[in-house]
Amino acid sequence: MISWAKFNITPEQERRYHVVRVKASPGMNAISESVVYDMSVLDSKSAALLTFISVAIAGLIFSLGLVDGQAPDARLIRGGIFVFLALFVYAAWIDLRCLHIIGPKILSAESDGDDYESISIAELSRRRNKYSLALFLCETGFMLLGPFLMLWILVTYRVISI
Repeated sequence: MISWAKFNITPEQERRYHVVRVKASPGMNAISESVVYDMSVLDSKSAALLTFISVAIAGLIFSLGLVDGQAPDARLIRGGIFVFLALFVYAAWIDLRCLHIIGPKILSAESDGDDYESISIAELSRRRNKYSLALFLCETGFMLLGPFLMLWILVTYRVISI
């Protein structure tokens, strides 16, 4: 059963997490340090996931050229490849949102430290939700790719043996 709660982390849950984290970590002096650290970790994980997604998309596009148009189930295989392409492109689009920068457009001129902290925590919870969803889509696509490849091998074997 899929727990959809991991895709909906609220800013209040994020704030409580960082309060506990600051109390437990003697090197961190404020919640903002914890948030900045988590954002940098999330940025690096998002960039790594985007690298994986781009390689998967390139591999799927390359595999389109490997499908024999005369094979009996070539349309089915090409359709499956396009479904996987759509899944990985959608995951990349979601994951790109994790790499946005918090800057002057998000913060108003009147904001103080507390506003900055609440805006940062809300942004971090949104990024964490987006990253979790993109990772879930990639994991699901990767798990479904195995049976699809088996189908492709069986179709290829059937064509070769005829």
